[in-house]
Amino acid sequence: MNINCIETKREALQKQLQISSSPISNLFYLTDYLHLLLNQDDKFILEAFFKEFQKKYLLFLEQFTPSGITPNKTEHILSVAESYQKIFNDGSSTKLNLVIESIHQNFDYIKNVLAGEQNDRQAIGSVKFPIIENCEALEKWYGFVEEINITITEQVSEGDKFIVVPNLGEIEDRLQNQINYSWLIAKNYLTNHYSRINKFHKVVVQFEKKYGLYVGESLGIALTIGFIQSLIKYYNLRRSVLIKSNIASTGGVDKNEKVKSVSSGVIKKKIETLFYSEVKKFIIPNKDITDAKKKLAELNSIFPKRELQLIGIEKIDDLLNRRDIIEIKKQNIIYWGLKKIIKNKFALLLLSLLIILSSYFLFRNMDNNPTAVEFENNDRTPYLTAYVKNKYGNIIWIKSPEASGVLYRKYPSLSKKLYAIKDVNNDGKNEVFLTRVDSSGALYNYTNNGYKIWSYVHHEKIETESQKFSDRYSINSIIDIIENNDIIEIVTIANHNYYYPNIILKVNAKTGEPFGKKFYHAGNITGAEIFDLKNDDQLDLIASGISYGYDKAFLFTIDYDSLTGSAPTLDEFSFSDKSIANFTKYLLLPRTDLGKRNYPRLNPIYEAPKVFENDEIISVSTLEDYLNIDNLMVVEYRFSFDFKKVEIVFNELFIAKRDELVKNGKLKQPFTDTHEYRTKIFKEIKSWNGKSFIELNSMLEN
Repeated sequence: MNINCIETKREALQKQLQISSSPISNLFYLTDYLHLLLNQDDKFILEAFFKEFQKKYLLFLEQFTPSGITPNKTEHILSVAESYQKIFNDGSSTKLNLVIESIHQNFDYIKNVLAGEQNDRQAIGSVKFPIIENCEALEKWYGFVEEINITITEQVSEGDKFIVVPNLGEIEDRLQNQINYSWLIAKNYLTNHYSRINKFHKVVVQFEKKYGLYVGESLGIALTIGFIQSLIKYYNLRRSVLIKSNIASTGGVDKNEKVKSVSSGVIKKKIETLFYSEVKKFIIPNKDITDAKKKLAELNSIFPKRELQLIGIEKIDDLLNRRDIIEIKKQNIIYWGLKKIIKNKFALLLLSLLIILSSYFLFRNMDNNPTAVEFENNDRTPYLTAYVKNKYGNIIWIKSPEASGVLYRKYPSLSKKLYAIKDVNNDGKNEVFLTRVDSSGALYNYTNNGYKIWSYVHHEKIETESQKFSDRYSINSIIDIIENNDIIEIVTIANHNYYYPNIILKVNAKTGEPFGKKFYHAGNITGAEIFDLKNDDQLDLIASGISYGYDKAFLFTIDYDSLTGSAPTLDEFSFSDKSIANFTKYLLLPRTDLGKRNYPRLNPIYEAPKVFENDEIISVSTLEDYLNIDNLMVVEYRFSFDFKKVEIVFNELFIAKRDELVKNGKLKQPFTDTHEYRTKIFKEIKSWNGKSFIELNSMLEN
């Protein structure tokens, strides 16, 4: 294919990405385009025509899940990604490896389901339903498994108020009608068990996966059950309604509680979607059962061991009466009674006496004050599970951040930057702050019991002389929580969703609002620490990452109170109206000769900088090889707090590999673990003097 044809394809892709809001459609657009470029077998064409799409491709690939996708489509996604991986030459290549490994793990789970080897991940599930996206540009359709989360609060003004997330403007008519019908059914169900219901409620219906804007009424069954569950929780009824795991539903519900057909064509697509997911039971309108069984038989002829049970219902009561689907039980009397009598002083006194008389183990289990968060990776899923625990090590509540379990299993210290714990209100109960809880990129603040207090998503438009960036950022890590001038500051790192801008910003822990000045960096900030380096009762911020302009790893320190401005970089990457910050020290770390063979463009940072207080050392390491993530080649730089001494340490794998290449004449002498080679590396460390980069003026410690 000639260059003009490729350029035409590139322009068409740009237009399509601007139109489409669906991550999965965008991934398939990019995959087909990348496949076309890879078939040219020309590295220069690949570099020239795909570089602008690279970050978007990685973003959509990271969001991809094989659940609901036919295996051949997933295999195509993986095949193209792995072909690209072999010639990938950017500092994000480690991330690409991890994303591919994550998809493989999740795909293995789906393949086990198809082979009849499924294990439930949890006893109680969430409200799930399949959705269908018709992709006109590709003349294809895709199916997904979505979940909803419903939050109910008191509404002061007249009328129940419904908010759908995500949504633009008015809620689509069919969806609005279904919300009204499902809400009416749920309230009627509640009045059979509870008489004192508020006149008005504020109801937030949030689609957890956020695949796009939602229309139609086929989520009626899921919505009705979700409303019933949420109303019971809101009014703290002892009776609970729980849906069991790996169950999905489809079908609208009218005001008479009758379940409506979704049509022959739609039910067949939804059967196929759930067939290639972890769902074990599918609740459908009774009118669609014949078409559904025909499609299921067709799919079972390919995967005969896949077990998917179809359950046809005509009314919502048919579902509520089935104990193999809905579990209705009463809460523990002590736990339920605690919330009921907490407002009564006399009852509270009696409760206190009961607690004193209760056993030590009961007290341990009832302690709901978070003191730690631990992360666990399930090999069957690419995501982590966060367990919020009390001081006795008992689990209080659980969240599942959308952070790669592979990444944090390999680099466990990174998980410390996903959360922070602080008693913000001085009420004796710690709040928990989490990032990467979902794909919104928000920072969340939860109560000690796991209820959301606030969330903050960063939006900001910045630009260079030649480029304007969108305002979409994700808060990927929490540096620290600082009490400063009576304000509790959450110091965070926000990464642009698609390009190189990174921002260190502060969020008020009480209000969830950003405040104060911000620091901007052209290139990824891997991590940071806050510490008093000079022992002068003034905090310093230490950060490391990649300089996008200079294509090298960096390490800098700056007075915390002076954290504003931007980092030095080339003019084309300088942000408009952002002056260079007043750094204590800003260093560019050299690219080794071995690293240049593996990373033709730059040398990535391995984890965040580490501060060793007793030894007064700042340690930062660069990755020199990414081919085997379990056996990485690393160069560690150990700087004294005043940067007058530097120790350079090569790990054994780096020494062995480089010395082998030196012996074979592929790299020049000296050998690695020598004073001569360390001196060579040391002389290539560059330090910013306020105007330009010069050699670091200090003595190398042998």
